[in-house]
Amino acid sequence: MKKEILHKPIRKVFLISCVGKKLDKFAPAKNLYISEWFQKAWAYCHQRSGMGTETYILSAKHGLLWCEEYVDPYELSLSDMPVSDRKAWAAKVYKSLADMENLGGLQVVVLAGDKYREFLVPLLKAAGAVVKVPMAGLGIGEQLAYLKKNTP
Repeated sequence: MKKEILHKPIRKVFLISCVGKKLDKFAPAKNLYISEWFQKAWAYCHQRSGMGTETYILSAKHGLLWCEEYVDPYELSLSDMPVSDRKAWAAKVYKSLADMENLGGLQVVVLAGDKYREFLVPLLKAAGAVVKVPMAGLGIGEQLAYLKKNTP
């Protein structure tokens, strides 16, 4: 008799960085960011998500945002922050994610630039998460081309 091997499903989380182009009113986070890049990144994640998959937004102002969380528009970017503030931001995001998810074995797909990843990714990896950055090393135009090519 053949023994059936049961595979534990891979838990996956998508993290998308905020963008500068926003609505000018209070809105759910998933609708607040209106750039073409964000819209394509959102579609990319949802095309690849499945049962038990979450998508969160990496907000320079708020840290980790749940997509349905309502927020006001703001003007802040990690690119404008000193290193100490970016480290504190990464620790805050890490804690928020760790409070919601068991990071050991979690696959985290990050669609965000270097400043959003630099201190966050090492924290996630140290906690046992498997981090994927499909657009690492690509400029913003190349990222948009990648998203267009890989999203309906």
